[in-house]
Amino acid sequence: MAAVLCLLAASPMRGQSVPNTPETPALLAQDPAATTLRERMVRAYRGLRSYRARVTQRQWKSTPTNAPVIEITMRFRRPNRLYLDIEYPNLAQPGRWHLIWACDGRTLTFYNSARNEFQRVKAPARLDKLVLANSLRGPEFDLLLRDSDPFAALEKQGVVHTVAGFEQRGAERLDTLRLDIQQEGVKRVLRYRLDPKEGLLRGFTLRITPEPGHSSPFLEEEVAATVEAEYTQVEANPRLADADFTFTPPAGAKEKAQPQTAPTGQWHQGERQGCGDTVWEERCWPGRWRAC
Repeated sequence: MAAVLCLLAASPMRGQSVPNTPETPALLAQDPAATTLRERMVRAYRGLRSYRARVTQRQWKSTPTNAPVIEITMRFRRPNRLYLDIEYPNLAQPGRWHLIWACDGRTLTFYNSARNEFQRVKAPARLDKLVLANSLRGPEFDLLLRDSDPFAALEKQGVVHTVAGFEQRGAERLDTLRLDIQQEGVKRVLRYRLDPKEGLLRGFTLRITPEPGHSSPFLEEEVAATVEAEYTQVEANPRLADADFTFTPPAGAKEKAQPQTAPTGQWHQGERQGCGDTVWEERCWPGRWRAC
């Protein structure tokens, strides 16, 4: 994923708590309906045995005209089957490029088409240490792969106010969950659109607004941005065969050496186009909810 897209905190400083003041939303009562909706969403993903989705995601700074588009294809089956293909636009020339993760239960493969290189390691029993690309904005990746609650983690990093609602699109009615997030130097507004029956995502919008005049020598500078994602296909508990998780690198692809074991490490993917080195890192999974 080109480095223009991400929603992750690179350091704990990025998510440090904001003092409760009359100017922050911390003193506002939380919407009970929003709490119920959020909990239902978490249970829905944690309860899935398998999952298939296609997502179209765009990001822009000032206008959506000609916004970069990435296409995401995901298939997942517990405990450790995964096929994830993220397709990006080339920035310097026409065409598209891909980052692909494939775990068939025996082998975990990563492929970077920008370099036409791949790496293989023995498949872990679980994928909870798999560090994916920063451009993956949806909370379903944490919920499916890590059995963690990214919303609970977010509340420890800043001031969060949630509101539930609904959206009518023709004959289709969707539940909505809005999160107003205040962290040091930036405000974020997340609006999730959820299927009212399954509780799974159908889309979301993220708007990032830096605070004027705020700067810190310890934090990266924030930039205003908007991210929109539409889930064009969502299947709960589909029948997925082992063949749905296999990937064969194309002819001519170069295999890179990779450590075969990393008990406490993580499979980490850098996502600058043409870079994309994959390494094991001895560090904790970074907190989400940053734009860079």
